[in-house]
Amino acid sequence: MNVLYEKMIPKEPLEKFTSLCNVQDLLIGGPSFHQGAAIVKAYDVRANDAAQASPCLVNFHGGAAIGGTAEQANPFCARYAVMCKAVVINVEYRLAPEHKAPAGIDDGYAALKWVIANAEDLGIDPTRIAIIGESGGGYITAGVAMRLAERREGGLVRF
Repeated sequence: MNVLYEKMIPKEPLEKFTSLCNVQDLLIGGPSFHQGAAIVKAYDVRANDAAQASPCLVNFHGGAAIGGTAEQANPFCARYAVMCKAVVINVEYRLAPEHKAPAGIDDGYAALKWVIANAEDLGIDPTRIAIIGESGGGYITAGVAMRLAERREGGLVRF
C-alpha cells in the first residue's frame, strides 16, 4: 500500500469522532429557497468544542441517489467535523425512483441556500461554506454546483 495513502487512513474508529460531536435534527430548504424543492430533514453535526463562525460543509450522503440516508452518514460527518474543525450540515435529499431527477438536486440547492440564509443562527461563517458528497451525493453535489454556475452564484460556495 502507498505509504502516503496509509497515513491518510484514520486509525481511530468512527465512534471516537461521534462521541466528540453533538448532532441535532433540522428541517431545511423547501420551495421558498427553490421552486420544486421539498423541505427535507438534515443533521447539524458539530464538534462539542466548535467555535462560533465555523466553516461549514454541506454534505450529501451516498447511495447512488436511490438509497442510503443522511443518518447513516452521520459518523463520517462527525469525523469531518472534528478533523476539519467545521460544522457539517448533512442533508436528506429525496431519492429516485419515487422522486424523479432533478428532485434531489432541487433539494440540495434549496438546502444550501437555506444554510447560507441561516448561517448566523447556525454559527457558520457564510464566506466559508463548501458542498461535499460521495457516490450519489457526489452527483447531487455536482448538480448543485451546476445550478450555482447557471445562476452566477458560484461565489457562494468557497471554503
